[in-house]
Amino acid sequence: MDFNTLLQSADIDPATVLVLRHSPKEAALFKVMPWLITDKPSTFNTYQQTQTPRVEKQMSRCKYVAAFFGHEGDKAAFVGLYERKGEKWITREQLSRKPEHKELLKYAVDDTGPERLWFDLQLTDTFAGWQGKLIIRWPKPALVWSRWADKNTFTVDAILEESVFAEQLRDWRDLVFTWDELNLMPKRWKDVLRHWHGVYFIWDEKDRKGYVGSACGSQGIYGRWVNYMKSGHGGNKLLKLRKPNKFQFSILEWTPSDVEESEILRRESLWKKRLHTRAPFGLNDN
Repeated sequence: MDFNTLLQSADIDPATVLVLRHSPKEAALFKVMPWLITDKPSTFNTYQQTQTPRVEKQMSRCKYVAAFFGHEGDKAAFVGLYERKGEKWITREQLSRKPEHKELLKYAVDDTGPERLWFDLQLTDTFAGWQGKLIIRWPKPALVWSRWADKNTFTVDAILEESVFAEQLRDWRDLVFTWDELNLMPKRWKDVLRHWHGVYFIWDEKDRKGYVGSACGSQGIYGRWVNYMKSGHGGNKLLKLRKPNKFQFSILEWTPSDVEESEILRRESLWKKRLHTRAPFGLNDN
């Protein structure tokens, strides 16, 4: 089976479909792309609504855009089928005023060029239940990431039971988030972190200083991190002097929810000692 067969089964002519395989070169954007697809679809759509001159010409002739995310090797996961309703010229100044574009700029998205075409892409219901589940093989070379459906073969590799975009939290030891990523984190991840207690670490990559904190309340580690998301400093006077966009958040030690608060605070103090985070070497003021 290939993707063109599926299009024909939905009474869509493959000759009218431009297939895009999004695989951002910016590592930070590639990391959060599944979150944008599932939790902020308008921001994802903003990402694809302006294109390079070559793809602009292609998109101007298509009726539909089939969007995929290049999540692994030569594979691509289905995002959605969009109908092109039209396009218009837009200046960089007009583009910069869009909230979704401002969010994308956090991940070093290219913002060059005085004027570009803005495509009105409307998500359809076609194959909506297969988002993140329909996996295709992308024809070689992978660098050619925009192709006409009727002129290529997109072999269906799998139709999964669970979406690849619904990734669960990995081992807490592997987690590192930037301040921007805390704001963008999927709700399912936030809910898990609300039930996690323990000792966390904030690293300011600007001058390589750290801060150790602990969480044992009803909202867990995420509840503490929310304070930093909202204020940028969580009430800590040494963090108030810094820009949070350079902060990285990780977990030093996870503890079961039944561990006493006094024990978590004891472990927090030990981590401050081990990592030398008390002032003047670090950002803890006690």
